[in-house]
Amino acid sequence: MVSLFHLDRPYYQFQQSVQDARSANGNPFAQPAAIKSTVQGGLGVFTVLSYERRTVIVK
Repeated sequence: MVSLFHLDRPYYQFQQSVQDARSANGNPFAQPAAIKSTVQGGLGVFTVLSYERRTVIVK
């Protein structure tokens, strides 16, 4: 089964910044990473995730 996701730019940037922050955590030589957010007063992003699923049989 294959899932194809369509992400908007703010959601992608949020996920990327969270991954960068996790990678920098505990590493004394890493640059601190700020998490990009679209929510005022908190962390996160307000978005919708849409996907399409298809079953493909490969012979």
